[in-house]
Amino acid sequence: MEIDLPTPPASSIAASPLPQPRRRPLTRGSPKESQLISYLDKSLNDIRKKIDNRGVETGYISFSQIARDIEGIVDVVWVSGSPTLQTPYLLTISTLTIDALPLFPPSSTHAFALLDKLDAAFSSLLAGRDIDSGAALPGFDDGRRGLSTTDKVRIKGVVERMRVVVFKVVAEEDDGDADKDVGGSAADGEENGGERGRQDGDGDGTVSFEGFENNDDDGADVDGAAREGEGDHEEEEEDVETLAARVFEKTLAELGDVLGGEPIGIITEE
Repeated sequence: MEIDLPTPPASSIAASPLPQPRRRPLTRGSPKESQLISYLDKSLNDIRKKIDNRGVETGYISFSQIARDIEGIVDVVWVSGSPTLQTPYLLTISTLTIDALPLFPPSSTHAFALLDKLDAAFSSLLAGRDIDSGAALPGFDDGRRGLSTTDKVRIKGVVERMRVVVFKVVAEEDDGDADKDVGGSAADGEENGGERGRQDGDGDGTVSFEGFENNDDDGADVDGAAREGEGDHEEEEEDVETLAARVFEKTLAELGDVLGGEPIGIITEE
């Protein structure tokens, strides 16, 4: 059976950068977990190929396209409600974002929206609860912090790398060049866009794959998986340097609590 993962109304998008997770984690080694892993691996490989083919017909031509596809994958990962999947896939997605950011002209609105979503996900996993609502996450029902020290150290490393890359990209951004496409116009981007929802769904901004019948028995009721993203993110009129300084601020706070030590700052070149 195949189920569509619907795009939520704009009001719910504004309330939280993440969709509602399923009530229970997927069963380890279950067919549905295997189906999800296959779907995620294929989706990430498709993104890597389009990054490698950037600027040509089969590849991406702007970072906004990458952000749309990655946000859709983050949503699906989050809805799984399975920390054993969420942590490694979010780390992989973050590393992919770090590598992709410098390859395209700056697209601040889409980049900061994606990073805000990743920040909410990592900080929630570190806290063992939804960082915005305070509700216990699936897999953390007793409120415990269940990530290993290794995972926490890996998250810290990704946060440090991401902040350095974001500041370098922001420093190179010219106001008149924001969202300029590689090898084409924004209109071309919509034609070649590589939008995950349109590729794998039914053409109306949804994602479809087998195995997720409902939210009670190893299914997933996804509010927001693979959102289109275009026009969904409204940024305040703030200086991009100010926004860059806030990258992963929630995760930084949680890392300070769980790892201790000096606050993580920005590494600058003298």
